[in-house]
Amino acid sequence: MFRSSLSFARALDKGNATPTGLASDFERLGLALWPALAAADPDSTKLRVELELVNKARNAIAHDDELKMQTLPKAKNPITFEVVSGWRKALDELALGMNDVVAAFLSSVATTTAGTVTDKTGRPDIGQKVHVRWGLDVMSGTIVRTYDLGAAPRVVVRLDIPEVDNTTMIEDIIVTLPLSAVLTSPRKNSPAYEPGAWAKPVRGHIFQRHVIAETELSLLRLERLKSTPLTLHRVDSDGDVDFTVSSGGAGLSGRRVVDGIIKYVEPPSGLSTKWLSAFIKATRASFLPKILITNASLPQSATREIDILTGDDRFYSVQWTGPADNDSLDAVLATALHL
Repeated sequence: MFRSSLSFARALDKGNATPTGLASDFERLGLALWPALAAADPDSTKLRVELELVNKARNAIAHDDELKMQTLPKAKNPITFEVVSGWRKALDELALGMNDVVAAFLSSVATTTAGTVTDKTGRPDIGQKVHVRWGLDVMSGTIVRTYDLGAAPRVVVRLDIPEVDNTTMIEDIIVTLPLSAVLTSPRKNSPAYEPGAWAKPVRGHIFQRHVIAETELSLLRLERLKSTPLTLHRVDSDGDVDFTVSSGGAGLSGRRVVDGIIKYVEPPSGLSTKWLSAFIKATRASFLPKILITNASLPQSATREIDILTGDDRFYSVQWTGPADNDSLDAVLATALHL
């Protein structure tokens, strides 16, 4: 019965994978798909547009509708190999993002939490601060009322809505939940219960994918410019290294190999001095030089050690936040690989 309820009247069974249809199908799980994707990666809004264009083009071609074809943007009409390749890349990125978001959602649903909201009499305290799962997120709130309904006690919780700005008025949101659905943090200020905490690892995975893709494109540009074979190898392990890049042929003569490390830091936090110190220590002990690609700026306190390692041809770093930083990425890769 449960399986049937998940598959009954799915939009995907009746038509193409449109943004509206996907949202409807995932909504039955309690997942607001597009808001969740946007929270994990702002670029997902562009991917949604590409999905809409793919569906529009597909329908126009299938029904031989020239007028509908003319409604496509000029950059997408005529439909060339480059246009189709761009759509394929966008849909691949969208599928990977959906995989991350759905995995985070299912993990949050399946997670059980320690803690209790009951006092010695088995009743929750009025005015007690609690946490309530809100889709993928967790919101804090205050118990304002309790009562019994059937076999299970229930609580009424006033949710704490974050302020948008000084001029925006937001009405209180009151929810009624079974007592078992209300959470308490096992320790004060636990990161697992921070609003938006679910999206942090997802954003990290997405950042890593973007960096790998742009690094591969950077190597292709440098390969054409320098007429030197360049390769990138993904490292699928639990170690610190995410990829290796190398220049030269298969032989050892004239070959240069550099380890790549991708470090995503949740804004507005910066790269911690403690983490960087440990990284520098590991770099000193490593056989291969390293490239650090991060979205955060490096602490000023580590400038001297970084300059020494860079001078010794052991360490290179670049702050990459998007394609606008690709020139810096190219320059660092070229220097590290002795091009």
